[in-house]
Amino acid sequence: MSVHAPQRTVRSVDQSGRSTTPKNHGVDL
Repeated sequence: MSVHAPQRTVRSVDQSGRSTTPKNHGVDL
């Protein structure tokens, strides 16, 4: 899920602002 869609998850998390941003895509952002 998160590993398969790194960029897609970042967009979804960006809108929420709290899901896997500071954990998984924290460095990506």
